[in-house]
Amino acid sequence: MKLELKPGLARHLRAGHPWVFRKALLHVPKLPPGAVVDLVEGHRFVARGYYDPLSPIAVRVLTRDPAQTIDAAFFAKKLQACAALRRELIDLRDTDSHRLVHGEGDGLPGVVVDLYAGWAVMKLYSAGLTPYRSLLLEALKAAVPGLKGVVGRDEVGRDDGEGDEGHGEGRMLFGPEAPECRFSSAAPTSRSTSTRGRRPASFSTNARTGFWCGGWRRAGRCSTASASRAVFR
Repeated sequence: MKLELKPGLARHLRAGHPWVFRKALLHVPKLPPGAVVDLVEGHRFVARGYYDPLSPIAVRVLTRDPAQTIDAAFFAKKLQACAALRRELIDLRDTDSHRLVHGEGDGLPGVVVDLYAGWAVMKLYSAGLTPYRSLLLEALKAAVPGLKGVVGRDEVGRDDGEGDEGHGEGRMLFGPEAPECRFSSAAPTSRSTSTRGRRPASFSTNARTGFWCGGWRRAGRCSTASASRAVFR
């Protein structure tokens, strides 16, 4: 399916912007969530992505390569690249938990995956990702050997009637029921020191994926500043 962009907007996508808002389309189609669409300008290919009829962001871009097919191999390659990048950038001797997939930054808009001591929490932020959940799950299992289990938590209602709308309980997509676990993190408090400890992550009650992996540095600083004090969050 080809969707024509309004004049002058294609340059933003070519420059790397990952979203196309509904108002940026010449005509808004009636398509199911997850439909693969080609964004064109004057019938010239610009980008390919998935469609979300429930969001103001109508299309999230997955590729700018007209030869790239959106299939199981596509997601497997993306997850493998995410895992390789984390192994390169993160000293995994200091932590057993980190953000494996960070949405648009990893070329997978709307997908967030955090790892906690062998458990993964996958959160999907678009109804357009619902049809790809099983492909993402298989790609995740292949990219992380020894994975204990995967908890699914979606921002939008699921297609199976068990949606949490971002605030309720998740559900197991793979593996046994996940416990409330404690994971190891290294949260630097200065250039030369760090605070290491076991931190809790509740997959069933906390917002987002159970803990904010991106906030460890600030968590370490707060820990030092609030020593022996009562803290309200």
